[in-house]
Amino acid sequence: MMNFRIIKFMTSRTSIKFRCLFFSLWIGVVASSLFVVHVSNTCRVLTNQISNLEREANILQETWGKYLLEKGTHASLNNIENLAKNTLNMKNPQKGEFIAIFP
Repeated sequence: MMNFRIIKFMTSRTSIKFRCLFFSLWIGVVASSLFVVHVSNTCRVLTNQISNLEREANILQETWGKYLLEKGTHASLNNIENLAKNTLNMKNPQKGEFIAIFP
């Protein structure tokens, strides 16, 4: 019975303002729900991008650590000595081969 009264009230001529207000509110609710869907999707996309960038940053950090280890290996004194002996045919000087220059 109550539903009939509401329908009768909405169809009467005196309730045009009410129908316009109700329609405006209904459009607002639909628009806001679509906006919520859009914002949720945008948040999911951005969260996915952040996780991909963090994964890439971790891989780059690991690669940087490997390069630092390789740099330390190439700069070690034993490695430099081996390269000098094998590649440049250098040798350790004997006692008589030292030359001291004093100012």
